[in-house]
This record gives sequence, structure tokens and C-alpha cells, in this order.
Amino acid sequence: MARVKLFEHSAKQIVLNNLGFNYEGIRISKITELPKVLSTLPPKQQYVLKVDEGIKGRFKMGLVAVGIKKERLANQVKKFFRQGYGNILLEKFVPHSPLEEKYLSIQRTREGLVAYVSDKGGVDIEKEKNNIQSYLLDTEGIKSAARVLKLKSIYLKQLCEIFNNNHFTFLEINPLLIKNGQPILLDLAVQVDSAGSYFLAEDSWKEKDIVRDYSKTPEEKAVRELNDRSQASFSLSILNKDGAIFLLLSGGGASLVLADEVHNLGLIKKLANYGEYSGNPGEEETYLYTKQILSLVFKSKAKNKVLVIGGGVANFTDVSITFRGIIRALAENLGAVKKHHLKIFVRRGGPGSSKGLAAMEEFLKMNKISGEVYGPNLPLHKIVKIAVKSL
Repeated sequence: MARVKLFEHSAKQIVLNNLGFNYEGIRISKITELPKVLSTLPPKQQYVLKVDEGIKGRFKMGLVAVGIKKERLANQVKKFFRQGYGNILLEKFVPHSPLEEKYLSIQRTREGLVAYVSDKGGVDIEKEKNNIQSYLLDTEGIKSAARVLKLKSIYLKQLCEIFNNNHFTFLEINPLLIKNGQPILLDLAVQVDSAGSYFLAEDSWKEKDIVRDYSKTPEEKAVRELNDRSQASFSLSILNKDGAIFLLLSGGGASLVLADEVHNLGLIKKLANYGEYSGNPGEEETYLYTKQILSLVFKSKAKNKVLVIGGGVANFTDVSITFRGIIRALAENLGAVKKHHLKIFVRRGGPGSSKGLAAMEEFLKMNKISGEVYGPNLPLHKIVKIAVKSL
């Protein structure tokens, strides 16, 4: 058995249609589809745009845009495409309070289907671990789990049937809203048993509904695997394998600002990659992530290369710890860094930043690597301007 992810658009079609609801989400996989899509949308509705490529922690990575008006949709879709993503999900925005958000996941175990439920859901569900209850989904378990969620039992029973009939191995709805006992699936993640494709009904998932990594580079695949096994979030997309500007960024919002600055300077064709790390990763994880960025640097045929290590002012991430991981990776590849004449430019703030920035500055100076190191006093976007001047 191979557990594989479905596109959220495909998963919602299967689940919602089988629950008796009409799913109206739209998948955008080509920029040329935009005019036709926009022409069908009412003007006063607000929307949600998501990168739909099986990526964990999208919201914190800046890959979900909420409450977007129709006139802003085209720019936001184009931004996601510029970052290297090729499947975007468009849905109507459902106004609600964060206090209404709940959590539900179902997993297949040796004992049977088990539900994990909480009346507190959302992007910070990790902080609510003590509030999550588990129930074996027999008759009594379905009733108990439904009571926690204030969900009509019939819907949870139907979810179990959908789970089994479509050879799901994992289902997660977060956030889940309940209106009059009925479920509203704001975000849905589904994994399936690929071997089950031989036994499925016509209206179930097909090969085209599976998120595949066939086109991914070894570095992108390594980062995807790192992301899948970590509590932190990591992403990486290759934009130009022979690019000259490499980004090692932290935080979804800050990473978008920095990537957009490259575009604003008219240097998008020189941008090698986009991605970021967030969620307070440890030293080892940051070291492994940095190694993949450096692998791309060394493969690029660009004559001059710069690495921008950037981010905003962190709230929780310990900058000194992440910088230890970055410095380890640079030190381990010092010969190649010098051979490729890589110049390194840093801008960061947050807990431990003074220690982390001092260590980075000392490393560059001691090893005679060209570059500059700044704290939060430098406006975020200016580190890009400083870096590209050396190309």
C-alpha cells in the first residue's frame, strides 16, 4: 500500500458530493484560464485562494489568501504562479469567527476507524493537543465524537462510509465549521491507498486527482519529505535552475515581500528558487533545509551568485538556533561556497537574533566570504537591493 495525497479540490468533490452538498470550488492550473473564471464570478463576493499541491501548513507559509475581492484575484493568482506553483484552488469566503473553528481527523488503524476531534481548531491546532479527544468510530463512538463537535451524527456516519468506499487512509478537516448541525469544510486534506484504485466507483478519485512529485527535483522532494515529518513548515520551488539569486527565507509574509522585491526590480528571470521555513524549526532541520538550497547554488551555471538569508522579526522562532543550522551547512560546504564565489546577505530579527547575527557575521569574516549582515533596523525589502548590486 502506498499512501498518496489527493488535491484538495478533488477530495472536496468526493466528500461533499457524497454528503449531499454541491461543491463549487474552482481549480486554476493555467494562467490563461483566469479570464474565463473571473467572468463567471459575482462582483461583491469575497474569495479564498489556496495553493493546492498537498503542502502542509499552507496558511502560515503565505500560500492561502483569505477575503480576497474579485478585482484582486488575478494579481494574487499570478503571484502564486510566479512562485512556481501550478494548481490554485478558488472558493467562496465563508465569514466566521475563529472561535467557531473545530477540528476533525479520521485515521485507519488495526482496531478500525478512529476520529480525533476538538471543539477548538484552526491553524494553531498544535497548541490544542490536550483538547483533542479520540474515539473508535463504532456506533457509540460516532455519537460521542459528534456531540463534541455539535455535528449531526448522520454526517459523521456518512464520512466513515465515504472513507471506506473511497479507500481513504487519512482525512483531516481543519478548520471545520458547524452550522445547524451541518458541516462546512473550510480546509480538507485526504490521503488514499493507491492500490485501491482498482476497486473504485466511477465518481471516485483517479490518477489525475493524486498530487505527484514526478516533476520535482531531488532538492524539492527532500524538502517535501522534511516538511511532512516535521512540526515546523518547509517549502521549496525551483524557478530557474541556472538562476543567480537564491533565497533562504523565514516566514510566509516576509518571504513574499522579499520574492516580490526581486520581481519589482525586474530580476525575476534571475530568481532561482522560492520557499521558506517557519514554525520554530530546530538546528538540525534548518541545517538539512539549508543543504538543499546550497545544492541548488552549486548546480547553477550562473556566473555570479548571491544568497539572501532573510526574514521579518520572528515571534517564536529562535534565530540563534536556526542560524546555527545555517552556519553548519555553510561550513560543511565551505570549499564549494568559495569555489562558486557565493556572496551572502542577511537580514533577520526576533528572539536570539543578536547572537545569531553575530555568529553569522563572524563566520563570513573568518572565512573571507563576501556579504553583509543586518538586523531589523534595515527595512526588509532593502536586503534584496543590496544583494543584487553585487551581481
